[in-house]
Amino acid sequence: SQLCAVYAEARVNASVAALMAVVLDLERYRDWDETLVETREWTTDDGRQIIYQRFKQPWPVRDRELVLRRTEFRDAPTVALHYASVDDVPGVAQGAVRTTAHGVWWNFTA
Repeated sequence: SQLCAVYAEARVNASVAALMAVVLDLERYRDWDETLVETREWTTDDGRQIIYQRFKQPWPVRDRELVLRRTEFRDAPTVALHYASVDDVPGVAQGAVRTTAHGVWWNFTA
């Protein structure tokens, strides 16, 4: 399989709290990605934070969905969010194909 990785770094005039508020606002993801058609978030009985996202694809490609576990790490002055696919959440949306995200990281440092 092919590995795709992207690394970017930027300095912005905003607090870590303000940046986290943007990244954690799932409803605003549609502002970034016009293919996002559905997003949900919930906490499992064992405390895992789960994110569901479905992305519209052009015909004849079927829609794609991601089911991710979000883990937050704090080590002042850095806050990191890690997203990785989970397979133990049932149900693929009708007409969608579940895809895998091996690891997505957001790191914020004051």
